[in-house]
Amino acid sequence: CSDNAVCFNNIGGFECECKDGFTGDGVNCTDIDECALDVCDINASCSNSDGSYACECNTGYKSDGHTCTDIDECITGHHNCDIHGICSNINGSFTCSCYSGYFGSGVECADVNECSDRTDNCDKNASCENTDGSFSCSCVQGFIGSGSECININECELSVHNCDESAVCNDNQGGFICECLPGYEGDGFICHDENECADEENNCSAFATCSNIEGGFECDCKTGYEGDGVSCNDINECITGDHSCHSNA
Repeated sequence: CSDNAVCFNNIGGFECECKDGFTGDGVNCTDIDECALDVCDINASCSNSDGSYACECNTGYKSDGHTCTDIDECITGHHNCDIHGICSNINGSFTCSCYSGYFGSGVECADVNECSDRTDNCDKNASCENTDGSFSCSCVQGFIGSGSECININECELSVHNCDESAVCNDNQGGFICECLPGYEGDGFICHDENECADEENNCSAFATCSNIEGGFECDCKTGYEGDGVSCNDINECITGDHSCHSNA
């Protein structure tokens, strides 16, 4: 019998039978290549040996003694994805991808600066502030809203301005302008009465007296003249009789 056979005695003789893992007539026994017969799981590697074989699950799989099942590295934590990455299990392995707001291979992820990259959705009247993995929008002074949408605040209409009481408030985009009323001078925030009489910025007649009043002036014709102060004409007292001459003069 072959060294790889078992000898069985019987009456008047013996028989040779190849051992498990070998094939032949017992006198000649050759190794059976079980690996060629696909005896292992599809996700395992097969190693043939004399009279036997061994199956070993591929990387990413584990054996329950008969079959190979996938190892979920994402659940077990046996992955190398970045802290800002997403682990996705696949058969026999896993993949890494960065969260929204980050970029990279997934194994390494860096913050996306949406503000400098101009990939934000902030309003043109808002400021963009980069945050870890995201960004925030804030309306600039003079505007109100969510940041992604900003509308102008009408400070004049809402009376939230600091114009002088003798000034008019004119709203504009993102702010307001203060202008002193006619008869006043200043920067709009502080207005004081303009003395048109002293500044000679009046239209009184040369035959009138200019009197300054708050926010304006008045013109009064001098004695002997009549009119509205802007235009003064001589009164002919001789015709009107408003004189003190003798009746014989």
